[in-house]
Amino acid sequence: MNTFARQLGFELLKLFARKRTYIGFIFFLAIELLILTHAQLPISRRRLENAMGPIPGFDLSSYFGGLTLAFQVIAWTMFTLGSVYLALVCGDIVSKEVEDGTMRMVLSRPVSRLRILVLKYLTCIVYTFLLASFVVLTSLGLSILFRGVGSGLVVVAPWERVTGVFAPGVGLERFGLASVVLTFCLLSISTVGFMFSCFNLKPATATVLTLSVYLFDDILRNLPVFADYRDDFLTHHTAIWQHFFEMSIPWPRIGESCAWLAVFDFVALGIGTFYFLRRDFKS
Repeated sequence: MNTFARQLGFELLKLFARKRTYIGFIFFLAIELLILTHAQLPISRRRLENAMGPIPGFDLSSYFGGLTLAFQVIAWTMFTLGSVYLALVCGDIVSKEVEDGTMRMVLSRPVSRLRILVLKYLTCIVYTFLLASFVVLTSLGLSILFRGVGSGLVVVAPWERVTGVFAPGVGLERFGLASVVLTFCLLSISTVGFMFSCFNLKPATATVLTLSVYLFDDILRNLPVFADYRDDFLTHHTAIWQHFFEMSIPWPRIGESCAWLAVFDFVALGIGTFYFLRRDFKS
């Protein structure tokens, strides 16, 4: 176990020694500051309220505080930008070492290929957790700093059919629950990137393919002609974290989506592992 922990620490050290690892954190912080700064303008606030959509008989402006704004920032940016940086890091984690020739040196040591992949995938999990936690905490912290807690949290997500109004304490509890599932949802993108990284592909190709899968899925899900199959798309299940902000949490639906994502991750991880174990690194 001590040896495994040291090896995992070494993998994390290699990951965070690369400058590209920090790109996601920097750009997320920049876009959060840009949105929150601009949202202080009266005209921007009115437009944001209109974009959220009206709730009959409810004054949205009184609830437009830090909690509400934090949810909007995460909903608008997390999967759009997050998919880019997760694909960049996880699509690179195996293929980059193969391209640089260091993988052959690693495989020359008395360590199994499966063990190497386990360490690499755990590194992807750690990066996904850190990026998701960073976005949630900075969005929440900066939003409260800019706007205060306010009257509480109001969530209007028409596409996911989610509407909820909560007191500040309950709103923070819902953020905590949603952030855990959000990380799990993001892990599916990381797993696809890891799968492609195990193939005989250049790092850039693995990254592009990961983004293509996610965007292709999201585009099809939003097309009216595929409305009957909407529940079968990956992006439908990765949006399940937003349902923690319904007035009554739909636990069966959330459990079903989490199970679907777990099976998806297992299959993608299995495909990548199967291909990597059969690769010839001698030629």
